Amino acid sequence: MRTDVRRYLTGICAVLISSGALAQVRIAPKIELSEPEWNFGTVWYNTPLKHDVMVTNTGTAPLRITRIKTSCGCTASKLDQTEIAPGESVPMTVTYDSTKLRQRVGTTVTITSNDPAKPVTIYRIKGEVKPCYTMDPVGGVTFGQVMRKSTETRTVKIQNVFEEKMFLKLEDFKNEAYTLELREIEPGMRYELVASTNPPLKAGNSRAVAVLTSNLERVPEIKVPIRSYVVPRVSVTPRTIYIPKVYKKASEKSLLVRFVADNPIEITGVTSSHPGVSARILPAIKNARLGFATREIRVSLPPGVDIPDEDTYLIITTDADEPEFAELKVTITNGARRRAAAAAANLARQNALPRPVQIFQPQPGAKPIPPKKGDGSK
Repeated sequence: MRTDVRRYLTGICAVLISSGALAQVRIAPKIELSEPEWNFGTVWYNTPLKHDVMVTNTGTAPLRITRIKTSCGCTASKLDQTEIAPGESVPMTVTYDSTKLRQRVGTTVTITSNDPAKPVTIYRIKGEVKPCYTMDPVGGVTFGQVMRKSTETRTVKIQNVFEEKMFLKLEDFKNEAYTLELREIEPGMRYELVASTNPPLKAGNSRAVAVLTSNLERVPEIKVPIRSYVVPRVSVTPRTIYIPKVYKKASEKSLLVRFVADNPIEITGVTSSHPGVSARILPAIKNARLGFATREIRVSLPPGVDIPDEDTYLIITTDADEPEFAELKVTITNGARRRAAAAAANLARQNALPRPVQIFQPQPGAKPIPPKKGDGSK
């Protein structure tokens, strides 16, 4: 008899638990989109693109949108209402900036909500953006490595592929390193931008941008990058020799002095501010293909413990007529100054942080501290 009663009560509990669980499952929000993706087809560059997708709550509890994230800066989404009642629909506006990305488009909008069955919903954006012009080479004008006194010329071809004619004009260009000329090959359709270096050039990386204005509102201007690396007449690598204090033995390091073969220089001397540092110059090695010659300097160094914390310098003098190449300086260091600078910067950052205020709270049952004599307390 008792066994039957237990079985009966157990069955009733199971039914109650299962019915409660079903009730919890039924009382929940559910997100649904009116469409899984937006395919805007094929459009021209700089075409305004805007679309509305309906976000519907088909569940039985309020739907809360906690986050909306786009996969790139070219896409934006806007939802005026973040809590959607059961059975309610709210439009989500999606825009795509067709000036940010050309040709094939594949971006997404990620919607995070309190839908227990589908907390993350992906809305996809597809299409193709046609450029209004082509540029060959695509990256603009690239000279690569050039000599300081050399005159090099590069040409960029610009082809109009839009439905209307595009007339280009070269804006004022104020970079003294280059001379530009815009040639009209076919009016409104084909142009050539001819760029030439204007020596003497300053050594190092050189970057500029040529701006071509257009009569089309869709393409108000075209920017053509210009890049080159001007090889210095003389260079030395590395510029810093690092000898840690843990080095217990003397060592040797190599320095390479590179110069233009057609305008050679002679190394007239190598001196050091440290008495334990010496150097010897090896014969020149020519590289006819690149137009350079290299001199190797073997530097004999003392143990790291003998290198002072203050930096030591190796001075290489040449017969170059330019002051910037007549004396080349190489630093010899054990890293102490660098470590000190890093520690000082770290201490400055810590001092700039707000300090927490400590409030003294006596423990329960603790005896009060009597005031000191003469402090004015009564």
